[in-house]
Amino acid sequence: MPKFGQNSKLTGLAKELLTTIFATTISIVLTFGTAYWLEQRQEKKARKLMAMTIIQDIDMTLEAIRGRMEYEEQGFCIGRYLMQNIERLDSIQGDTLSMFFSYVTGDAVNYKQEFSKSNEEIFNSSQDSWKTLDDKLFIKNVQEFYERREQLDRKTKELVVFDHPVTRDELYQMIMVTGQTVSRDSFIALCRQLLQSEKVQRYIWAANDRSNIYNRFLTDCSFMNETNKNLMFISEADMYAFVHQTSNKIRRASEKQIIGNWVSLKTNDLQSIEREFRKDHTFTTRWKRRFSHDAFAGHMFIIYSVDGDWVLQKDSLIENANPNTLKVKLDENGVIYRPEAVGLIQAMKESIERGVDMKGLYENFKKGNRGAFGTNIDPTGSRLDLTYPGGAITKWIRKEGPKE
Repeated sequence: MPKFGQNSKLTGLAKELLTTIFATTISIVLTFGTAYWLEQRQEKKARKLMAMTIIQDIDMTLEAIRGRMEYEEQGFCIGRYLMQNIERLDSIQGDTLSMFFSYVTGDAVNYKQEFSKSNEEIFNSSQDSWKTLDDKLFIKNVQEFYERREQLDRKTKELVVFDHPVTRDELYQMIMVTGQTVSRDSFIALCRQLLQSEKVQRYIWAANDRSNIYNRFLTDCSFMNETNKNLMFISEADMYAFVHQTSNKIRRASEKQIIGNWVSLKTNDLQSIEREFRKDHTFTTRWKRRFSHDAFAGHMFIIYSVDGDWVLQKDSLIENANPNTLKVKLDENGVIYRPEAVGLIQAMKESIERGVDMKGLYENFKKGNRGAFGTNIDPTGSRLDLTYPGGAITKWIRKEGPKE
């Protein structure tokens, strides 16, 4: 007779064996699957970290170029103003003369200094970085950026429009040998001599050529870097967090602390920048720039303003400027002019207030009217740093408003 009990026992053993094999298989799959998942996660993290390092390097370069363009514009305005008022230099503030002297001699800023190439060298020398990034368009964009930056460096060294009209040897003679910068009278005489030099005049008028070179680089590479962020799925919040990973401890500003009037540290006797943040989450930014002309004595000021709304999201101050609110007006208080110049002055005023010169500003606002900034406020609530995603910082001092 068949031994049914024995067959039943064998079936139990088979089930136990199958269960053991299945459990072992599941364990192996889970072990290697988890390891693979963790490895993929680490690779993704490394890829994003490498991309943000490069994107920040590009952003910092672009911010430096914006600084160069601003310096050129400021130098041109000062130079033109002094050329028009060369006979009355003794009545002009020393700071203005010093800025002119630095501009034409290169004593304060050396634009021929190369950018830091540490991140570029890491990117170019490490095969691991290419494998990590794994996005051909991103890699192509980065390579193209570094090539363009190298070309820009060469242009600042080789094109004559970038050559300062005063050589280093001449500057040494002025400062260290003849001592022409020691007293105010001798410094005024030196500035007058420079202003009468054709080389200096040509350098001042060539500011537009230099700015155009910078602007072409800035326009192309800004668009390219925004594309890079989209390719690598990197948000403004990601960049802000990355920039501050190794920074000093910062103190976030609250909404109440942001509300009030702030003045930029870039404010000087030629321009001022003020911002007003209101409780209803609207803001106004005002630029006030000095304007001079040989048709009048004294100073006119062109005042630009734009309105928008703001909100504090997590660690970032988000602003949206409305280009349709961009306004301009002319402040002519304190200006003295001859009766025969009334018609010219009125025409200038109408031209400015009609917004003839606003087209460029308006177009810039249309291209990028949204800003996201990290905040860092000092313990007194009187100083505020606003950090761009690329790491550049603008500094503001409280004029009035809440501090707590």
